[in-house]
Amino acid sequence: MLDRAGQVLGNYKLLRLLGRGGFSDVYLAEHIHLNTYAAIKILHAQLAEGNLENFRTEARTLARLKHPNIVQVLDFGVVGMTPYLVMQHALNGTLRQRHPCGVPVALNVVVSYVRSMAAALQYAHNQKLIHRDVKPENMLIGEQNQILLSDFGIAVVDASSHQAGTSFDPVGTVAYMAPEQIQGKAVPASDQYELAIVVYEWLAGVLPFNGSYMAIMSQQVCAPPPSLREKMPSIPADVEQVVLIALSKDPQKRFGHIEAFAQALEQAAQIGQGGVVASHQKKSSEVSTMEAVLMSPLGRTILGATKVTIGRAPDNTLVLADAKVSPYHAEVRPEGPYYTLVDLSNGGGTFVNEQLVSSRAPRLLQPGDMIRIGDTKFRFMMDSGTSTTIPARLPRVPNYPRTTPKFGIQPPVEPQPRPPMVRIVSVVIAVIIIVAGVSGFFVYNNQVTQDHIYATATAQTLAHHRATATVVAQQNAAATAVASTNLTATTVATSPYMPFAKVALDNSLTTASAGWDANSTCQISAAGYRVSIAQNSEVQFCLNSGQYGEMAYQVTMTVHQGDCGGLTFRYVDANNLYFFEVCQDGTYDLGDYVNGKVTLIYSSFQASSVIQRGLDVHNLIAITVQGDTINMYVNKSRIDSATSASLATTFSQGHVGLLAYDVSDPTSVIYTNALVWTT
Repeated sequence: MLDRAGQVLGNYKLLRLLGRGGFSDVYLAEHIHLNTYAAIKILHAQLAEGNLENFRTEARTLARLKHPNIVQVLDFGVVGMTPYLVMQHALNGTLRQRHPCGVPVALNVVVSYVRSMAAALQYAHNQKLIHRDVKPENMLIGEQNQILLSDFGIAVVDASSHQAGTSFDPVGTVAYMAPEQIQGKAVPASDQYELAIVVYEWLAGVLPFNGSYMAIMSQQVCAPPPSLREKMPSIPADVEQVVLIALSKDPQKRFGHIEAFAQALEQAAQIGQGGVVASHQKKSSEVSTMEAVLMSPLGRTILGATKVTIGRAPDNTLVLADAKVSPYHAEVRPEGPYYTLVDLSNGGGTFVNEQLVSSRAPRLLQPGDMIRIGDTKFRFMMDSGTSTTIPARLPRVPNYPRTTPKFGIQPPVEPQPRPPMVRIVSVVIAVIIIVAGVSGFFVYNNQVTQDHIYATATAQTLAHHRATATVVAQQNAAATAVASTNLTATTVATSPYMPFAKVALDNSLTTASAGWDANSTCQISAAGYRVSIAQNSEVQFCLNSGQYGEMAYQVTMTVHQGDCGGLTFRYVDANNLYFFEVCQDGTYDLGDYVNGKVTLIYSSFQASSVIQRGLDVHNLIAITVQGDTINMYVNKSRIDSATSASLATTFSQGHVGLLAYDVSDPTSVIYTNALVWTT
């Protein structure tokens, strides 16, 4: 084989061969002007006569693929009749290198990989593109350990390199190839079959079909896969059943789309492993209302139907002789059949499992939680006895009424774009002047032409698979996967929001961090920081312990279920804060909450064409706060700005946080890579 190291292709000099496969050679290359690095894939296929323009058209389609789990195509070209693609260079190798042949992979790790790959493939299928070569060698590990799908070039070049009537030559890798693909009739479900082969290999440690090229091809078309559980008995039966559905020889009998397969696999893993895999909502815990206790150096305190106060003042239930403790520092409150902890301190802080509890924001207690107040530690425990269920969701914090009229003025009723959520109608300009004089809230200037087209994300039901699978799957649910581990491909530490250039917070949100709320509604896992709410017209906030003044604040947001996510900032307490909401239907809103009353800048949710619509779609959302001005950004495009005099006075600094807003459906939002820059 020809070694092209040293050659120049377009603006790139080939430095060294990175890898060689059956369809292409990959070189590390350097841009001759920018001195940046890329991977150049030179395909072995020769373009058929007259197909040059067809290749260019297909390659342009490939270059327009923008997804955090797809390797970015930067450029393309043709040398003679040999096509090549210039791609983002992934520094950390492939999943084949991470998990060599013959070594099984843990189920929860497999589920996280499948989420990533299914999200990438579903995006490609929506663009009318079939991958055709899904395998671990084409799953790369990015700079921040995100999983990236590579080699879409096979799909593009195949469309351009064969003339009609040429000899049979299926494109792909036969060990993973779907039966219809072998027959030259690839469909989107072919990628699902290939991903299922990968899952089988990861779980069992071996491929389902082995032998010569022709023997494997014959097995792919005719033979059922060997039992997965016979090779690995620890695999749950539900998981095996999901994999077998995706490996159906008839593409019509597989899952309706690839994300349905990913969700079914995740649900089966949850059932089989008792919730080991990150679930849509954390399982509730069992604790007796009358037999819950606090264990401490003060002794055993039984928690009953009345609140327990803790502080330095002598009239508290539990008195702490500690100068670090406020006179009335904290309360443990009964909330029906469960208990919450509320910090009332004047700055000393209350900690649960060494994580700071947000001031005056109820924090749900779970058995085993360690509470620290000053230098005294308490353990929240339960005795044996009759148990009741702690709900998996803390009552929403704060409880702000979205339908409160501005300043007591009852606005006229007008049609709303989303009936389940009543929005405040903007008052006339004279009233806006009054508003500015009374409260100093928002005066805004819309800088972007708004796109008022609302898209509703739908997904196919998995009901037709329930007869063959014992997987619990919601009918008509969004059968989509959560973005993969460390979905931070669109985020870099260099600030795009000048003059804010100093990194003050840089957190992937994929590993436990002492700075973030952690409870049943604010959960950190390998997939990201999940914020959940399941009560109509309510919002859940999850906070960071740091406080910031003027800043830029950015995070990658994925609405996994339900309605809206967003940012909270200048959070002083549960009754005083600002919030920026971005919803999966492509709309957004901005508002504040002052002394327990909400004020919204818009009369209804505003639409923006830069917001990526749908569930399990990633949006990079951000705000900047400078002086009295707020700028709102989505995917690095400024969509609007507003001013508020309170930013420089009452709200000169505060916490940052993340939110989930249940407009009309239970909502779960996943966040990754939170960044704050200051001056």
